[in-house]
Amino acid sequence: CTRLTTAPTLPATTLANYCYYQMFYGCARLNDVTTYANDISATDCLGNWLNNVASTGTFHNLGSASYPSGASGIPSGWTEVHS
Repeated sequence: CTRLTTAPTLPATTLANYCYYQMFYGCARLNDVTTYANDISATDCLGNWLNNVASTGTFHNLGSASYPSGASGIPSGWTEVHS
């Protein structure tokens, strides 16, 4: 994923245990993510999923979930957009 800047759209509305765990870990150029999740309560479904990505970016939250900030949510320095 070294050249990935925009993640594929993530259409799942309910996340399963560990489903996005470390999904984009280390994708240093990644700076744009779009998700439709309404339920992110599953065990570690977002664990480090955006760890070591670009320091700034845009997180398109098209669902109703409230994400924590940081590598297991919305990275610090990123802007959350509700569209």
